[in-house]
Amino acid sequence: MVPCFDSVVERFKNPNLQRSERSSPLQTRILESRAKLDELKEELKHQKEHEKVLKKRQEDTRESYDIIDLTLEELVAFKEKLEEVRDDIKSKFMEMEALSSLKQ
Repeated sequence: MVPCFDSVVERFKNPNLQRSERSSPLQTRILESRAKLDELKEELKHQKEHEKVLKKRQEDTRESYDIIDLTLEELVAFKEKLEEVRDDIKSKFMEMEALSSLKQ
Protein backbone atom coordinates (compact mmCIF):
# COMPACT_ATOMS: atom_id res chain seq x y z
CA MET A 1 0.00 0.00 0.00
CA VAL A 2 1.38 3.39 -1.03
CA PRO A 3 1.30 6.01 1.75
CA CYS A 4 -0.72 9.11 1.06
CA PHE A 5 0.90 12.51 0.89
CA ASP A 6 -0.47 13.58 4.28
CA SER A 7 0.98 10.58 6.08
CA VAL A 8 4.41 11.14 4.49
CA VAL A 9 4.36 14.80 5.54
CA GLU A 10 3.27 13.80 9.02
CA ARG A 11 6.21 11.38 9.30
CA PHE A 12 8.65 14.16 8.41
CA LYS A 13 7.06 16.58 10.85
CA ASN A 14 6.90 14.04 13.70
CA PRO A 15 9.62 11.42 13.18
CA ASN A 16 9.44 10.24 16.82
CA LEU A 17 5.81 9.12 16.65
CA GLN A 18 5.20 5.40 16.66
CA ARG A 19 3.45 3.92 13.65
CA SER A 20 0.28 3.34 15.64
CA GLU A 21 0.20 7.02 16.64
CA ARG A 22 0.34 8.18 13.03
CA SER A 23 -2.91 8.38 11.17
CA SER A 24 -3.15 5.90 8.36
CA PRO A 25 -4.48 6.94 4.97
CA LEU A 26 -7.70 5.12 5.79
CA GLN A 27 -8.06 6.97 9.09
CA THR A 28 -7.37 10.24 7.32
CA ARG A 29 -10.07 9.52 4.74
CA ILE A 30 -12.48 8.50 7.49
CA LEU A 31 -11.87 11.77 9.34
CA GLU A 32 -12.27 13.77 6.14
CA SER A 33 -15.47 11.89 5.31
CA ARG A 34 -16.84 12.50 8.80
CA ALA A 35 -16.06 16.20 8.51
CA LYS A 36 -17.81 16.32 5.13
CA LEU A 37 -20.79 14.42 6.57
CA ASP A 38 -21.04 16.88 9.46
CA GLU A 39 -20.88 19.75 6.99
CA LEU A 40 -23.64 18.22 4.86
CA LYS A 41 -25.80 17.56 7.93
CA GLU A 42 -25.45 21.19 8.95
CA GLU A 43 -26.34 22.34 5.44
CA LEU A 44 -29.38 20.03 5.44
CA LYS A 45 -30.46 21.47 8.78
CA HIS A 46 -30.25 25.00 7.36
CA GLN A 47 -32.16 23.94 4.24
CA LYS A 48 -34.95 22.45 6.36
CA GLU A 49 -35.16 25.63 8.44
CA HIS A 50 -35.30 27.68 5.23
CA GLU A 51 -38.06 25.40 3.91
CA LYS A 52 -40.09 26.01 7.08
CA VAL A 53 -39.69 29.77 6.68
CA LEU A 54 -40.80 29.60 3.04
CA LYS A 55 -43.83 27.44 3.88
CA LYS A 56 -44.84 29.85 6.65
CA ARG A 57 -44.47 32.79 4.27
CA GLN A 58 -46.58 30.99 1.67
CA GLU A 59 -49.32 30.27 4.21
CA ASP A 60 -49.31 33.89 5.38
CA THR A 61 -49.58 35.09 1.79
CA ARG A 62 -52.48 32.75 1.06
CA GLU A 63 -54.29 33.93 4.17
CA SER A 64 -53.68 37.63 3.55
CA TYR A 65 -54.83 37.49 -0.09
CA ASP A 66 -57.57 34.92 0.53
CA ILE A 67 -56.23 32.67 -2.21
CA ILE A 68 -58.16 29.45 -2.61
CA ASP A 69 -56.94 26.22 -4.11
CA LEU A 70 -57.87 26.23 -7.78
CA THR A 71 -57.92 23.28 -10.12
CA LEU A 72 -55.85 23.28 -13.27
CA GLU A 73 -58.91 24.02 -15.40
CA GLU A 74 -59.84 26.98 -13.20
CA LEU A 75 -56.29 28.32 -13.40
CA VAL A 76 -56.28 28.02 -17.20
CA ALA A 77 -59.62 29.85 -17.40
CA PHE A 78 -58.33 32.56 -15.04
CA LYS A 79 -55.19 32.94 -17.15
CA GLU A 80 -57.29 33.35 -20.30
CA LYS A 81 -59.38 36.06 -18.63
CA LEU A 82 -56.22 37.86 -17.53
CA GLU A 83 -54.87 37.70 -21.08
CA GLU A 84 -58.15 39.16 -22.39
CA VAL A 85 -57.93 42.03 -19.90
CA ARG A 86 -54.30 42.62 -20.87
CA ASP A 87 -55.21 42.70 -24.57
CA ASP A 88 -58.09 45.12 -23.88
CA ILE A 89 -55.83 47.44 -21.91
CA LYS A 90 -53.17 47.26 -24.61
CA SER A 91 -55.65 48.09 -27.39
CA LYS A 92 -57.12 51.00 -25.39
CA PHE A 93 -53.62 52.29 -24.72
CA MET A 94 -52.81 52.16 -28.43
CA GLU A 95 -56.09 53.91 -29.22
CA MET A 96 -55.34 56.65 -26.70
CA GLU A 97 -51.85 57.14 -28.12
CA ALA A 98 -53.27 57.41 -31.62
CA LEU A 99 -55.86 59.96 -30.50
CA SER A 100 -53.31 62.01 -28.59
CA SER A 101 -51.00 62.14 -31.60
CA LEU A 102 -53.89 63.35 -33.80
CA LYS A 103 -54.68 66.21 -31.41
CA GLN A 104 -51.13 67.53 -31.50
